[in-house]
Amino acid sequence: MSFALLRPGILRSCSLGFTQPRCALQLKSKGIQYYWLDHPYEKLHAKPSFYDRPQYHLNENSKSITVEGNIAVGKGTFARHLADVLYLKYIPGVNDDNFFIDRNFEPGLDYRDYNKVLPKRLQFYTTEMLYTDKDPIKDGKPLYLQQNYYMYRCLDYWKGCGHLFNTGQGFVMNRSPFATYVFARAMAECGLLSSDARDWLQYYDKHVSSVLFRPHLIVYLRSPVSLSRRNLDKRAVPWESGITDKFLEVIKQVYESEYLDKATRFSEVTTIDVEDYDFNDENDVTYIAEQLCKIDLDQKHLSTDIDTKLIHWRQAMFNTDSKYFSRMRFSNTRVCIDRLFGIQVPDDMPEGGLTMAEAKRVVTLLKRDPRMHKWSVLNPWDGGSTLDVLLGRVRHNPLRRTYRYDEDTLKEMAMYRSFGYYSRTVEPVYAID
Repeated sequence: MSFALLRPGILRSCSLGFTQPRCALQLKSKGIQYYWLDHPYEKLHAKPSFYDRPQYHLNENSKSITVEGNIAVGKGTFARHLADVLYLKYIPGVNDDNFFIDRNFEPGLDYRDYNKVLPKRLQFYTTEMLYTDKDPIKDGKPLYLQQNYYMYRCLDYWKGCGHLFNTGQGFVMNRSPFATYVFARAMAECGLLSSDARDWLQYYDKHVSSVLFRPHLIVYLRSPVSLSRRNLDKRAVPWESGITDKFLEVIKQVYESEYLDKATRFSEVTTIDVEDYDFNDENDVTYIAEQLCKIDLDQKHLSTDIDTKLIHWRQAMFNTDSKYFSRMRFSNTRVCIDRLFGIQVPDDMPEGGLTMAEAKRVVTLLKRDPRMHKWSVLNPWDGGSTLDVLLGRVRHNPLRRTYRYDEDTLKEMAMYRSFGYYSRTVEPVYAID
C-alpha cells in the first residue's frame, strides 16, 4: 500500500508504506554507526573474508543514492546536505578539472594551459568551448568531451560501490553515469553532437553500464526551465550564456518522459519539486530525508527470477559469499577500467579524437615540457611517466586507434609498424566527409 506525502513537493514516490521498513535508511540523529575498516582497500584491494566478513560492516544505510535533474537546479547542494543528514558519503559531480588537472604536482598541472600555444583543432576540448563554438561538430570534439565525463562518472560510481562494501557506508552521488544518454539526446537535438556520435555514445553506455549496479534510489529534482535560467544568470559565468532554453527544455523532457520510466525497472524513483523546498534549509532537507527513510530499499520479498527492481543488490546481499564477491569486485577498479577502454571511438568520427598527424603535433609539444617525464602514479597498475598516462587518459596517443585513417595516418602507421609498434596489419578505413 502506498500513500501521498502530507507535504506538497515530493510529487512521486515508489513503495512508500505507512510503517517504516525494518531495513530502511536511518537518520544520522538516530545514532547510525559504522564499523570502519582500517584496511587501505583502495590500494590493496579487499581484505580476505576470513579476517573481515562483509556483513560486519553492512547496515541500514549501506545504500546508493543518485541525485538527477536539470542544469543549475541545486543538485550538488541537496546531495551534500542529504549525505550529511543520512551520514552517507558525498560524491560530487564531475567537471573539467577531474580529467585536465594532474594532482601529482603542487600546484596541480592544468593541461588546458597548453591551449594557449596549440591551434584550435588541437586544443584540449573543454565544456566552455562546447557552449561557445558556433559549430562544435565541425570545429570541436564534443564526443571526446562527453566520453571523458562518462568515464569519470563511472569510475566515481564504481569507487562509491567499493566504499559501500568495504565500510558499510552508502553514498549520495551528484548525477550518475546512467543519465548519459539524456545529455546525448539533448546535444544532438541542439546541434552540439552528431546523430552518429549520439548513437555510438548510447551504445558505449550500454556496454559499460552492464558491469555497474543500478542505484537503490534515484532522487529527481523537478524544476521549470525558468528556474535553471535564473540560477545560471546568478552564477554570472560568461560561457554559460551559451546554454540555450531549448537545450534545458530537451533535458527536462527526456528525463521525465524516458529516463525515469526506464529507471523504475531497477531502482526506486522519487521526484521532488525544487520550488517547494530550500535545500540550504536544514529542516527542509531533514524532512525530505525522513520521507525517504520510509522507502523499502531492500525489497527482499521480490522474486529473484522474475522481478528486476534492485535485482543487482538483492543478488549481492543474498548470502556471505555473494557479499564478499561483490566487495572483491568493486575493490578492483581495473574491471571498470577495462570496460571503459574496451571500445574505441569509430575512426570516421572526427569529433571524437585526432588524426595521426594532429596527435603527433600535440605529443611533440608535450615532450618539450620536462614535467611530462616525471614518474606518475595516476595509473596504479601499469605505472609510466606522466606523459604516458596523459596520452592514455585524454586519448591523444598516436599509438592508439583513436584517430581517423587518412593519407598522413597511413604513412605514420607504416613508420611505426617498421619499429614493431604494430603486431598486425590494420586495414585503413577512410572517413566519408
